[in-house]
Amino acid sequence: MGLKPGESSGLSVAYIAVPEMELKAAGQRYTYLERHSQCGVYMYEALFRGFTAKLPVDADGIVIDYPQTFSRVWN
Repeated sequence: MGLKPGESSGLSVAYIAVPEMELKAAGQRYTYLERHSQCGVYMYEALFRGFTAKLPVDADGIVIDYPQTFSRVWN
């Protein structure tokens, strides 16, 4: 998305509701909160369901930890 700290951007994504297996359009917003030398932190907002999470990312912008969903395993 090319965001700088403090900037936000919204987008529409395809969301598959489980267990219904229904395809829906879903609004999301990402706000770049902080940048560190080798990582950063984004605020993710699922606008369609009122969910938010702080997502730490690595230097390539790949999520390191998604609360209550997954954590990256380092080799």
